[in-house]
Amino acid sequence: MPAAYYENLDTQPQKAWPEILNLQGVNDFDPNDPLYYIMEHCGADPRAKQLRWVSDSSVNLEFYNPADAAAALLLLT
Repeated sequence: MPAAYYENLDTQPQKAWPEILNLQGVNDFDPNDPLYYIMEHCGADPRAKQLRWVSDSSVNLEFYNPADAAAALLLLT
């Protein structure tokens, strides 16, 4: 049996993702709509680097650095 089955995940440190914002409730969004949403509400800066769909109703937006993600969060809230 592979060693991964016996690995204790409780002792693994959790890695933070400070450059990621998660948008929920995006059920009606088309694939690129989250990027357009950020551009509409935040302007040209900060720019999202990449988006990753988590499910049909949730998407992670990756920014170039944690400061850009924090700036986008301030502009969106």
